[in-house]
Amino acid sequence: MNDRIDRPEHRLLVLALLLALASAWPGAPALGQPAGETTVLRAARILDGRGEVLEDRDLVVHDGRIAEIVPRGSGRGDRVHDLSALTVLPGYIDTHVHIGNHFDDDGKVHREENDPSAAHVTLHGAENAYRTLMNGITTMQSLGSPDDAELKAWIDRGEIPGPRLLSSLGAVREDTGTPDEIRAYVRERAAAGADVIKVFASTSIRFGGVTNLSAAQLEAACGEARARGLRSVVHLHRSDALRLTADAGCTQVEHGWMLEPGDVDVFVESGMYLGNQIDLLFRNYQENGDRYAGVGGYTLEGFANLQASRPGALAFFRAAAATPGVRIVYSTDANAGSHGSNADELVAYVEQGGQDPMDAVVSATSLAAESLGMEDRIGAIATGYETDIIALDGDPLTDPAALGRVVFVMRGGRVYKNGPPRAVERSTVQSGLSAAVRELVTPRGLEEQAAAIVRHQRPSGSAGERAAIDHIVDTLRRDGVDVEVHTYQAYASTPIAASLDVVGGSFSPDAITYSFSAPTDGLEADLVDGGDVRDIPALQPGTGERLVLAGEIDAPGTARSRYPDVTGAVVLVDGNPGRASLDRLAMLGAAGVVYVHREERLNDLIVTSTWGTPSLRNYHRLPAIPAVHIRRSDGDALRFRLAQRETRVRITADVDAGWRQHHLAVARIPAPDPDAPFVLFGGHIDSWYFGGTDEGASNAAMVELARAFHANRQRLRRGLVVAWWPGHSNARYGGSTWFADHHFDELRTRGVAYVNIDGMGQMGARRFGATASAALGGLAADVVAQRTGEAVEPVRPGRNSDQSFNGVGLPLLQLDHRRLEADGGYWWWHTPDDTFDKIDFDILKTDTDLYGDALARLLSAPRLPVDLTSQVSALGEALERRAEEAGDRFDLAEAIRRQRRLLELVSEVDAGATLPLGAPLDLALLRILRPLHRVLYSPSDPFHPDPGLDSSALPGLSPLRTLATADPEGDAYRFAEITLLRERNRLLEALDASTGATLRLLGRVP
Repeated sequence: MNDRIDRPEHRLLVLALLLALASAWPGAPALGQPAGETTVLRAARILDGRGEVLEDRDLVVHDGRIAEIVPRGSGRGDRVHDLSALTVLPGYIDTHVHIGNHFDDDGKVHREENDPSAAHVTLHGAENAYRTLMNGITTMQSLGSPDDAELKAWIDRGEIPGPRLLSSLGAVREDTGTPDEIRAYVRERAAAGADVIKVFASTSIRFGGVTNLSAAQLEAACGEARARGLRSVVHLHRSDALRLTADAGCTQVEHGWMLEPGDVDVFVESGMYLGNQIDLLFRNYQENGDRYAGVGGYTLEGFANLQASRPGALAFFRAAAATPGVRIVYSTDANAGSHGSNADELVAYVEQGGQDPMDAVVSATSLAAESLGMEDRIGAIATGYETDIIALDGDPLTDPAALGRVVFVMRGGRVYKNGPPRAVERSTVQSGLSAAVRELVTPRGLEEQAAAIVRHQRPSGSAGERAAIDHIVDTLRRDGVDVEVHTYQAYASTPIAASLDVVGGSFSPDAITYSFSAPTDGLEADLVDGGDVRDIPALQPGTGERLVLAGEIDAPGTARSRYPDVTGAVVLVDGNPGRASLDRLAMLGAAGVVYVHREERLNDLIVTSTWGTPSLRNYHRLPAIPAVHIRRSDGDALRFRLAQRETRVRITADVDAGWRQHHLAVARIPAPDPDAPFVLFGGHIDSWYFGGTDEGASNAAMVELARAFHANRQRLRRGLVVAWWPGHSNARYGGSTWFADHHFDELRTRGVAYVNIDGMGQMGARRFGATASAALGGLAADVVAQRTGEAVEPVRPGRNSDQSFNGVGLPLLQLDHRRLEADGGYWWWHTPDDTFDKIDFDILKTDTDLYGDALARLLSAPRLPVDLTSQVSALGEALERRAEEAGDRFDLAEAIRRQRRLLELVSEVDAGATLPLGAPLDLALLRILRPLHRVLYSPSDPFHPDPGLDSSALPGLSPLRTLATADPEGDAYRFAEITLLRERNRLLEALDASTGATLRLLGRVP
């Protein structure tokens, strides 16, 4: 045993720390099945581990063994776990891990000289063991480290949770010595408690995989192991080493990445087991290369050798899988960074290596048990066998990705994993999909895509925008991605130029105009100081398509009396346009407006309150007066001149407005089931000027993510639709609105979420955030926390960022990574300074990975990761606030009562009620969410976009403010009462629709 651990003081330290660790695991069960307890596992489908399928059985578990197998429903026990919706099989057996290997506190792979104490490796090993167990591995063989001894003992005694651990407690290497010295070493390892002897017959592939043991040395190692009743596992790569190993009578070969296809005959003739790796190990070294680099043999040359061997490894595995008689056993070589993702390798055996799914199951169960000499105890579902049992979401014989969807784990009769569906969202398949996507997305690839896009100025409808779209389409089609370009007519407005002059003076500051400003070739009028934009009289809430100033219903002219007389004047106001401020000033009689930026810059913006292309309902809201925009210092200078009685100004605004041809590129990446639900992922392609970070960087991320998910499409449970919206700025979300209008039925029947990307890759970005509807807020926060370690509180969506899908009822997720105001903020946004140099591609890589993680969860989670409880709770909180606002003037008690009943029902769904996973469940969850989403986030009907001016919760109840201020006998109060009555009816209908959908999902109504 390792003397560092064996010393008494160190053993006491290990004892204390492991006891603390075992008791601190969240929800960690006591280890081992309680004495005398009987548990029943109810299963509709069982893969017995030996190649047979059992149907409709109960597994009766007693004293940690399968006591009997009886017809489903007839088993009796102290507790029953109904696994009828899952596939039950023996726990996986991983024949090659390095369980103690980990990353040290400095982020680099572990070096022995960094051990702060004897407990260091053991504690990390305990953590790795727990992760591995949760991934469905109930037995593991750790090859190479004497530090496994303490961990093995603790697991064997049942003190901490983990897979059954077998270990070599070291390895025979070239420098172990002569044949006699090797025999002595094997005897020493056997005496220390080794279960197997590990032998290095080749150098690491990083050093070329050169054969470095003689026939005599190999015979000494494997022969002495046999004499001691031990197996031998040999690390090798080349054909000469393989033949020497076979001649020496060794038990198992690991790797063999430089073998020729014809070498499979050696395995058939010798009966040696083959443990080969084709995916997880390579991905892990690539993903965590910077954490390995510079330690031991982890050099650039070594990594190059490693990656160069991958095609050979895959080719040999395929040849072995296709050859009868080759005994492939499940072997991951899991190392620092990949513990807990072991099952990804089994998925790869089928999806990449071409192994038959049932053969893959056998390789990880009964055949692996046989290779360990434990075939009479584990690796099969049979009476008398130890209860190492797992359950998968799905049938791996028809859906190989299900091999990674481990949702239930029992070891020794004790259940360690059986969480509700939401606890499964971070299954190995999703982490594996995330990792696969991250591997394909690189800073260099992002930079290449961004360079091709940002080279063009891209106002919608322009040649530059079309060139960027053509590049995106060509890139994706070369990869085989299905891309369609929709061409349509949109009403757009592009600002060209503007001017401001003091009449009779010499002051002519730089000025720009806005999208949708009314044009003028020369408006001359008196200048009136309107103060701050926040001082403009507010709108009456709840008036729908017709905007009305507050107070004007009962007393026309009231609003004007509270504001300077601006009739026929050009109004000077501080702040950017928003919340229909231009419309409000026009209602007050203004002839034009000069907006003064609060900072020393000019930002291109939009001034219309229409959303998307106007319709007959709202075209009258297109602005009727011109507006220009100047810097803060110029605003101060203009006010100085106004105080000097230079009161006359002349403004011009050149705007190109009208019907224009727009192009919308949409890529479709279907799941293996082409009719499966889909996630919509969008960001705008148009930009002001060259638009480096708004939105060229995000466009590049979209391209690279589309390519990566297309390459991994066989792992998807839901399809991905990626859309590059035109008309974001000069048609106010025109592209996304067009898609919502023209694909409404498809979105309503198959869409499950909208993910929006905007403004990513900013140089100097330091603060993460998220915007999400309540149902996706938890997912957004979890993705950021998992990737960055930062806790974020997702904010409620405003009315911006192509959020055109409230009518359809799609939950929204958007992630943010911004600069701090202390660093100057996002000062170049919507200016000519938003150029290519503002993109930081390392930051963009981080941002893209965040989106990749979120999409991977949405696309591959067994259950769609929407949180019904959070959505219904958010509705309840909003109702309580509205009820407090209403006081005794309006009754919301019935709505609150129905919301509370719905909350009880959806809590059952979220708590893990037995539900059929797949498309029917996805769409059932959306049928619960959609009615609530519409009333929470939109005051309008589902088919016509609202003005986007009210972003409060339950915006349809905003007229409650009128009841608090208006004369109860006046028109405004009574009009508001009628509006609120109808909105309450809408709210109750939404609650009833969601309640009915929940009851149907729970099977409580026909």
